[in-house]
Amino acid sequence: MFKFCLLILLLFLQKASAEQPVTKPHFRMSYFGSAEGQVYALFIQNIYEELGFDVSIIPTPVKRGLILLNDNEVDADVIRLKSVAEKYENVMLVEPAIASGLLVLLCNKSEPCDESVLQNKTLFIQSDEGNLNLFEQGQIKAQIIINEMPNNTINMLEEERILYALYSVNNRMLETLSSKFNHVTLKDVSGYHVINKKYAYLLPKLQQKIRQKLPEFKASLN
Repeated sequence: MFKFCLLILLLFLQKASAEQPVTKPHFRMSYFGSAEGQVYALFIQNIYEELGFDVSIIPTPVKRGLILLNDNEVDADVIRLKSVAEKYENVMLVEPAIASGLLVLLCNKSEPCDESVLQNKTLFIQSDEGNLNLFEQGQIKAQIIINEMPNNTINMLEEERILYALYSVNNRMLETLSSKFNHVTLKDVSGYHVINKKYAYLLPKLQQKIRQKLPEFKASLN
């Protein structure tokens, strides 16, 4: 009788254990909050969920996101320029690039728009620090206004509160913006997913997943 009761108890405990929800490790990921950023955020979120994580996506100003990542306040950031991410000690780049695009100078339709704008000390150009870091010291002589919220920059251009802005775009974004502003292309740029170095052990699996899913993701953007 004792053995029978013990067997029943073990079966009950096994069933109760099986019914307990599996707690997934929590993963916090920042991104800069634009509609375009959300597309890449969902792509990367899906990869982490397939790797067994419960993901929180946290909208942040551009520079703030990398500071949080470097300080271990978040675990990853959706997409960053390589030249910017490499400036942070605790930030690790994940190959391959998940986006390619252009750095452009956006100009009010009524204003001249060529590279000479960058050399005009009397003009004001709005930019985030990431785009600004793509230039060597002295390459821009115009006066720079730093704004870490890309959506605000576009709104300010539309409202003519500013006349010029440095802005990173993909081809689809540029088609939309070209109807509103003049522009000149300055540089080719690539965007990479980045993680805190404490997750270096995830790198092989992350890279494999990104390489597997990237062709289909890029096709969906066209």
